[in-house]
Amino acid sequence: MNDAFAALLIVQDHDIAIDQLLYRREHLACRGELDAALNEARQIMPQFQALTSQQAAVNQEEQRIDDEVQRLRVKAEGVNDKLYSGTVTASKELQALQADFDSIRAHIATLEEAELEQMQRSEMANAALEPVQARLNALQAEVQRCQAAIVDGEREVDGLLEAERANRVAAAAIVGTELLQDYESRRTQNRGQGAARLIHGTCQACRLTIPATEVDAIRHDDSGRAWYCDNCSAILVVE
Repeated sequence: MNDAFAALLIVQDHDIAIDQLLYRREHLACRGELDAALNEARQIMPQFQALTSQQAAVNQEEQRIDDEVQRLRVKAEGVNDKLYSGTVTASKELQALQADFDSIRAHIATLEEAELEQMQRSEMANAALEPVQARLNALQAEVQRCQAAIVDGEREVDGLLEAERANRVAAAAIVGTELLQDYESRRTQNRGQGAARLIHGTCQACRLTIPATEVDAIRHDDSGRAWYCDNCSAILVVE
């Protein structure tokens, strides 16, 4: 086996290693974990948005009622002050002020009951929202962890790829242009296997047994020509 064919096998080994590293880079475990976390977050989000809207509506209504109660208390205080200020002496006017005061107090009492109901609803809304919010927070942390792990994993694989590619370039320089082009063309057509070792009369790319006469011819051929597997068309190299 001349140096060109020996180097071709090294190129093939580097190409296989590069393909494996590219597959590893594309299929880092943390990518699947990231997809799972994002998918779950997308599924939870409508529930989270509905609960958040519900909570906001309850809180808004509670605030509206509280504002109305505060306004009425100020009004009641004004009526009460006028009622006992001594400035109003007419019986009918005093009765009207008292009735107005009683009406305001009754309205306040009704609103306070409604406010209490809204507070209870707010507690229920918070109780329903809390576990959903907690899960989303956990998923957000998981997404951040996975993204960081992907960056680290890609950096590690990229370092290995750089080394493999540099070693491939060195080996390819020995192969020669014509043989290398032939190899790369066959590799493209043959799912990554452009050259194959011929061991014990068997092509290691497709496991086809080569006729003994052909194996003998390949072993004793010193012309430098390339021999090909009849089944997968890979360049056969006897080590």
